[in-house]
Amino acid sequence: MPTSSSRLVIRANPGLRVALVLYLLFMLMWGWLAAPFAEQSSLRCALVATLTGVLAAPALLLGTTAIVVGRDGYLTLVNLWVAVTIPWEDVSHLSAEDGFQVVLRSGRKESSSAIATSLIGTIARYPSARRAIRTIEEFLGQDLSTPRAWQSGDVDTQRTFRSVAVAWAGAYALFVGCVAYLIARFIA
Repeated sequence: MPTSSSRLVIRANPGLRVALVLYLLFMLMWGWLAAPFAEQSSLRCALVATLTGVLAAPALLLGTTAIVVGRDGYLTLVNLWVAVTIPWEDVSHLSAEDGFQVVLRSGRKESSSAIATSLIGTIARYPSARRAIRTIEEFLGQDLSTPRAWQSGDVDTQRTFRSVAVAWAGAYALFVGCVAYLIARFIA
């Protein structure tokens, strides 16, 4: 990893991303193929397929989650619906006890959807979260597993709604509905 880079991006586990792509393709095929046979009406077919696309939208958003580490003094957790930006001076330490967690100096914990909790992770003691912490420590050149001093009061975190990602997920749902409508209208 180049040391001159100003930020590090850790994306969702590649296995999870492959599974999500397969799930999205399955939902797409379900919307295209199953809906026309379930209902003979083109409009109802499009509605069923769009609802199928809406069910797949969170999977699409989960595949875009990340942990962004900047040398500019901020850490950003890009989660499913919200991105949380945390100043490094407010971070006590990073933890892999229950998925990837940022423990703030106030005691509050912020989790990441990119490396979230799971049954397999609990059994294996979260190797992806531990690997992410080691990568961040190497990138920044400091130990982040040792807690720093606590401070009273709340810390200044900035939460931003992921409107562009949610819009893309909505566009995916509408795309599935439109294609199902066209198939039902012109082919079936």
